[in-house]
Amino acid sequence: MVRLDPSASTASSMTTTTATSALDVSLTEQDTSRSNGGAQDSAMRVYVRIRPFTASELLENGERPNRTIALDARDGHIKIMDPSRNFTTRLTYVFERCFDSAEAGPGADQEEVYTHVGRTVLNNTVDGYNGCILAYGQTGTGKTYTMLGPRDVVTSGRLYREELAQQSSSFSSITKLKLCSPSPSCSGQMKGIDESAFLELSLGGDSFSTTEEGIIPRLARDLFNSLRQKQREDSSYSYRVEMEFYEIYNEKVFDLISGGHSTNDLRVRHQTVRGVFVEGLDRKPIAAEEDLLFWMYRGSIERHTASTKMNDRSSRSHAILSIHVVQMTLDENNNTNRVSSKLNLVDLAGSERIGASGVEGLHFRESTKINLSLTALGRVIDCLADASTGKPSAFCPYRESNLTWLLMDSFFPVRGALRSDMSNTALCLSCEADRQRCRRE
Repeated sequence: MVRLDPSASTASSMTTTTATSALDVSLTEQDTSRSNGGAQDSAMRVYVRIRPFTASELLENGERPNRTIALDARDGHIKIMDPSRNFTTRLTYVFERCFDSAEAGPGADQEEVYTHVGRTVLNNTVDGYNGCILAYGQTGTGKTYTMLGPRDVVTSGRLYREELAQQSSSFSSITKLKLCSPSPSCSGQMKGIDESAFLELSLGGDSFSTTEEGIIPRLARDLFNSLRQKQREDSSYSYRVEMEFYEIYNEKVFDLISGGHSTNDLRVRHQTVRGVFVEGLDRKPIAAEEDLLFWMYRGSIERHTASTKMNDRSSRSHAILSIHVVQMTLDENNNTNRVSSKLNLVDLAGSERIGASGVEGLHFRESTKINLSLTALGRVIDCLADASTGKPSAFCPYRESNLTWLLMDSFFPVRGALRSDMSNTALCLSCEADRQRCRRE
């Protein structure tokens, strides 16, 4: 059974032109004793990142377009400028931190974003608390880049569908991994995969560029480094890491790593003991960060995308990567202490004005479903913001969408993104209003 950590009572934010915001509502399991404090920095936080202008925006607005967003990265203030009034300040918002990736300089690169957004949440997960990071923002603002990295890493020759089909028999050994029993002789590391061979297969033999890695690859590496360090410090320590990767498309759930993209949607269920879960969802044992990255990139190929006027590869689904961590130790009386935690890493489908995106038919219905689920997310954020101030609130509407229902046990970050060109100011204001709800005091 999972409960909200009592110290998770404040809200903060992060932003960038790349659509990035992370809220951190840490949770802890009741069977994990935490008598002297809760998760580190276990508050809801929002961050913002500003991405560079695209080639089409520069072509439309000139080589140096007027920016409708001004920010102070040091104190987290963002000002929305009014182009109809000579770009005077229209509104001001305050977030946990702002990252200006539109211009070169400190605080603009992927490493800086991960340091402030991902690492704290990861530390809480290793300490036994649930967490969640959501990338939220308008379509085309760079959410997927911030979470994963460049799109060509996913779609290049490193992971061809044909090669995956030919090599499918090589993946069967992954399911044979298991956790060592906690004992002085147990290394705590799962066996069954030749890591160097697996990395060669999953990354096509190329050396992976770390400069543009997103939050998820960096977090995967730090997760296993932390677990291995704990193993070196305690001979009785053992751990198990598993992952699920699925998408919510038109309010239906599809497994992204079940051995080929399934056309059958999966049922979302609730049980008293397990809580909310997806029935039939494949859970992969993970021995090392390379394994997690392999399944993540493989699953990313299967995501629903479409070309719109605002983005030639707009994500039409919410992608959720769930990392399950189980840690076990022995006390002086040889009693087993078990700590379980889960980290949800969510790349949300882009919010958009349906008319501006030029969608119709099936894509129109997709956009409608996307906006409805994001509206439900906003209502849940309202509820959490009210609860953080002690304000009496009505029942939190988690079940209004599969997105909020499945994230209910670890509701935390919302990543958001902004675009700094004039044509999208109105929608940016809408996104900012959503993020400000997380800051309510």
